[in-house]
Amino acid sequence: MKNTLETRLGIFVALAVLAAVLIMETLGGPEWFKRGYHLNAEFNNAQDLKLGDRVKMAGVEIGKVDKIGLDETNNKVHVTMKVRRDIIVRTDSTATIKFTGLLGQNFVSLDFGSPSSPKAADGAMLTSAEQPDQIDDQDYHDHQFQHKGAALVELVDHEAVEFFGGVDFLVDQVFVVGDADF
Repeated sequence: MKNTLETRLGIFVALAVLAAVLIMETLGGPEWFKRGYHLNAEFNNAQDLKLGDRVKMAGVEIGKVDKIGLDETNNKVHVTMKVRRDIIVRTDSTATIKFTGLLGQNFVSLDFGSPSSPKAADGAMLTSAEQPDQIDDQDYHDHQFQHKGAALVELVDHEAVEFFGGVDFLVDQVFVVGDADF
């Protein structure tokens, strides 16, 4: 391979294209160039929502979280979402931060709203609904599991005593089987 100007220029262009692709992937890919409109919602807790997290309606991705910030005037978390132009979100739609997956991904879920409501304009503020905090919810389920687990152990122990006549009977049976000559 000759080290000519054309060869060096070709390598430079190839590296520039590769760098551009990597930068686009880092910034959000082609979503960054797509047209859409912005909707806003305010929550008491962002629940680890991040920039770029999905916005879904009925389980279908319709946009991304564009900005997250604190609104100190009313002690809320202000979330701005960029939604695709072809999606109709109604003014009475409700935004909820939901949790999905084992790795803890969050997303904003929008409901349909009523068909008689007008389409939300660019920059509109949607009403929000809060879900229980993930940690508090997990603590509740852990407590329920421990309580039900203890009750199950007690029930199995009671049934085993009634069925086998106690642990002494089981131990005696094990030794009898162990002493038997086959």
